[in-house]
Amino acid sequence: MRYDLDSEIRYEDGRLAGHLNKVGLDANNQVKDVVLATSHLISRFVIVPADLLYEGAGGTVYLRATEDELEEMPDYEEGEIPVIADGWEMSTGASAMGEVFPLSTYEPIVPRMEVSNLGDGAVSISQGTEIWCMDDRWGVVDEVELNDEGGVMTFIGLPDDLSEVRRLIPVELVLETEANRIVLNCSAPDLATYSQEVPGETSLAQETNLEES
Repeated sequence: MRYDLDSEIRYEDGRLAGHLNKVGLDANNQVKDVVLATSHLISRFVIVPADLLYEGAGGTVYLRATEDELEEMPDYEEGEIPVIADGWEMSTGASAMGEVFPLSTYEPIVPRMEVSNLGDGAVSISQGTEIWCMDDRWGVVDEVELNDEGGVMTFIGLPDDLSEVRRLIPVELVLETEANRIVLNCSAPDLATYSQEVPGETSLAQETNLEES
């Protein structure tokens, strides 16, 4: 099954339930939960068990739940918490410039870590999550492809370079996942060796040239 991030999710009667906003990966790269943005005027971001989704005819993704059952599912929440290193001390006095500015005005910014309620250790992947090849950004996540057991097989990456096409990136190539990016265990020039182009696609640069000709 392929999760096209930001794609429609429908109830089994065909009505629109919402759009796929995020998938949550556990430490074994299994997708246990997804985040659905409801189709209401004031949208909710709802945590939905991944096993309630299935792919129907024409690639449409359906939800095995009623509207009332979706209403009972928990809201997705995320935020940031400070990560205080050993030895970090915060000043509470006033600066030499006067009592208006505390001393902490000129101290380094406290590092922060993004957290969510998707589950212990789960990392959320959304459309636009950055893909890095070691120290160089390559592009962003566009889709996530799963096997029959719900494990991630490949990320479909959209390159920053308009002359390149989307690539099928095997999950085995992922070195680490963070709140806002995936880091691959290869350099940008080597990515072509360890991944495949999405069959039948043309680059944005090629499409532009075809339109202009």
